[in-house]
Amino acid sequence: MAAAGAVGVPAAAAAEQVDLRLRTLMSDPQYRLAVAWQNTAYNQPPHTSYFLGEGMERPAAPRLAFTTDAPSAERVPGPATGAPGPVQVRVDDVDGGTVKLEATIRQGRDNAHTFSLVVDGETVEVRSVRDATPHEQTASFAVDGLAPGAHEIVVLAANQHGETSSKPVTVRMR
Repeated sequence: MAAAGAVGVPAAAAAEQVDLRLRTLMSDPQYRLAVAWQNTAYNQPPHTSYFLGEGMERPAAPRLAFTTDAPSAERVPGPATGAPGPVQVRVDDVDGGTVKLEATIRQGRDNAHTFSLVVDGETVEVRSVRDATPHEQTASFAVDGLAPGAHEIVVLAANQHGETSSKPVTVRMR
């Protein structure tokens, strides 16, 4: 019994271990249909297409098929309320044509949905990230095959409110 003033959903579970493992009831088409009619009409208990109880046999695996292609992924806006905060770029390593760097938006600032790595004016990688505003957000990149000489690196951070660019960082490859 819950304490007075308790808030929440009561849950019950058996502590007994069993040898039988079943797929979720919602994978049984008849049960799923019964749940639908229970939710739309007179409240009747849903029924499975097989016996469920003591002495039962393992039910056959469901034969489910998709009737349409899955929709393309949709980005859900995160908690950011403005364009991403300032992007700081730190070059970790420059070695034999490879540059390793890290882009960071500090804690307390609006986060991004994507970080785009731009080298010499050309976008070379776009990384999707989770908007966890107001927590710090970091993305690491490695760029291979840079020719000897100076290269300008910029990281763009974008979300549903806008885009923020880092200050250009120049790396020199030997």
